[in-house]
Amino acid sequence: MTTETVIEKVRKELGPLNAQAEQAVLATFKVMQGASRLDMPALSHESAFVGENITLAEYVALPREERRRYLDGAEPPNQAWIEKQLARLQASWIMVADGKVILHGATMQNYPEDEDFLKLCERCGKYPFVFFHPLVHAIEENAGWHKTIQPGDAYPTLALTLSNDSNHLSFVADLDTGSLNSFCDLNLLEKNKVIEALPYHSERHAQHLSRP
Repeated sequence: MTTETVIEKVRKELGPLNAQAEQAVLATFKVMQGASRLDMPALSHESAFVGENITLAEYVALPREERRRYLDGAEPPNQAWIEKQLARLQASWIMVADGKVILHGATMQNYPEDEDFLKLCERCGKYPFVFFHPLVHAIEENAGWHKTIQPGDAYPTLALTLSNDSNHLSFVADLDTGSLNSFCDLNLLEKNKVIEALPYHSERHAQHLSRP
């Protein structure tokens, strides 16, 4: 719809308009045009990333809240594009500059250290947008994820230490919130001298991920 069409429709509704009223109508029309562009669904941007990167120096110069808004603001209009890249790369995180993924990783363990990240910024001349898979922040605490035998399925994990008066065993275990009890491999506990299995103890076989 053109501005002339809008003015004509308003005249039919309200009658003749003076210059000031016409300016108000035109200003409102421009605002509505801008809002409609902002409200476009993310799917319209699925084939191309929308957003300009700033330099590292520009990013550092921003107030802290502005930095957050800069990074947060790039995600909503690119949601479908981001999801597509995360799935294509099977990544937990991606870094984007000039509309392209320049670095990604399967876990947070291979997220770049400060020195490597600064070198990346220097190499590409931009401060990259960083996006994370939703599962990375799906639960509280710093828990990793352990894949099961089912495709796309994983458990959150928890670091534990089992001990007696003189020995201990530390490991990472599945955090199964649907389980009423916790179980551990008897052979593993015996090997590390955390417990001593005696002849009168009741012992049963069990399975975990189809392994006895």
